[in-house]
Amino acid sequence: MGTRNNIYNPIPAGYALKDILRERGIKQKDLAKQMGIQASHLSEFIKGKTRVTPELAELLSKALNMSAGFWLKFQANYDEDMIYTKNLNEEELAAANRISSYEKVINVNLFLKRTCEYLLDALYVDIVEYLDDIFGSPEKVQLNANGLFRKSQLTGTDKIAIQTWVAIANCEIKKAQVDGIFDPTKEMEISREITSILHQNINTIERVKELLSLYGIKFIIVEKVDKASIDGYSVIMDNIPAIVLTKRYDRIDNFAFSLMHELGHIFLHWDYLKEGLISYDGAVLNREETEANKYAASALIADSIWNKMPESKITPSHILSTAIAFAKQYNFNKWIVIGRISYETGFYKYRNDKLRLIS
Repeated sequence: MGTRNNIYNPIPAGYALKDILRERGIKQKDLAKQMGIQASHLSEFIKGKTRVTPELAELLSKALNMSAGFWLKFQANYDEDMIYTKNLNEEELAAANRISSYEKVINVNLFLKRTCEYLLDALYVDIVEYLDDIFGSPEKVQLNANGLFRKSQLTGTDKIAIQTWVAIANCEIKKAQVDGIFDPTKEMEISREITSILHQNINTIERVKELLSLYGIKFIIVEKVDKASIDGYSVIMDNIPAIVLTKRYDRIDNFAFSLMHELGHIFLHWDYLKEGLISYDGAVLNREETEANKYAASALIADSIWNKMPESKITPSHILSTAIAFAKQYNFNKWIVIGRISYETGFYKYRNDKLRLIS
């Protein structure tokens, strides 16, 4: 982010005189002769290097048939503007230094572009006021981020990019509203209705959002950012649970698993969600992540039913034919079935079709 110092450049009276001479077609040396002063002295004034004095104002008044008060007022305004500009630039410099501190923990330009784009061209003092209002200080951004990574390690993932995405997600969460009040005793009901929507894959995102809102859970899609391979994020904010997904892969199987994974965190790890938990490539599978993975898999397809899945050769054609038959028998989405096979076998080489996209 470049400096905005010297945004305001007050115009000296000499610059105004230069424009007047150009408009009237008068040469500097001719004006100097008419005023009875050396051409070099007039040149210094026109370059903004000398001030308007009462004597000079009177000479300009007579030579150009203009009020001496015009030149004296011009100089007074210039002096006031210079004081204002000096103070402003000092404030801008201090603000620029503070923004540099924020840039050590988040991508400030990207954050502004996603949350308050008009500030991209604003003064640094206005940007700092906005950032401080949201975060409090750069140190607090870092402190909050430490909670996110407390149970995971980053492998090949940009921590600043992740913190930036989370900051954007938190802003969206604060703006979102819910229609109902969260009741953890309705876990089975919520899980059953959500998985039904996922297997149908019809207007999926809007239906999921509406249903979770009725149950007091915020649901938001926040586009991923470069160098942050995030799938999902769950957090408790103002005692209201929230789930944010990136839709990093526009596939129903990935979307379904990510959603149920975060829902699992809400029901299994409520205390941890006061700080927030994120799912991203490179995270260590600690206890909480393993439990959320298991929750997602069994919620989408109950283990008692999955155990009836026929064995097949680890080839695309055999897996697809087995999965399609199994999905049809139990009214499942075939790609969610295939997604679980991939999760358990590590085999992902399938030719996609349009039904794999989130509808």
